Amino acid sequence: MKILMTALVCGIMACSLGSQAQKLSDNQLKSNIQPIENPVNRLVQLEPVSFEYNKDWSTRLKLGQNKQFGFVAEDLGKVFPELVFTQNKDYPSGKNASKMASVNKVDLEALVPVLVAAMKEQQAEIENLKKEISGLKNAGLADQKQRMQGK
Repeated sequence: MKILMTALVCGIMACSLGSQAQKLSDNQLKSNIQPIENPVNRLVQLEPVSFEYNKDWSTRLKLGQNKQFGFVAEDLGKVFPELVFTQNKDYPSGKNASKMASVNKVDLEALVPVLVAAMKEQQAEIENLKKEISGLKNAGLADQKQRMQGK
């Protein structure tokens, strides 16, 4: 039996080493690539919350028992409908019986690019404000210098 197991493992390895996966770039896989529009304006509409799941449903659906952080899916769906999906979860409903509940979930991982776009938008605004402040300071100093020379 030991010899058979070794042969089986080697056979699988030889098979996996012999095949090569086709490498596809994101440009080959994705189309209609567009920048994220108004990320800051959309993010400020979101209301992050802390919550605890209803104890009865938490037990039935095997959800977290502790305090959670996130969003109310229905509220987030008004701003980012593409980030909300429905997940079906089975739960016991008696001896040898089960029911299914549909639960709204938020794809938090898909929110990361929006956060990055918002951060970039805010950083560009910060840089513009720095330039504006610097220009105002320089104009104020030049004005002050002229006044001092004129006296």
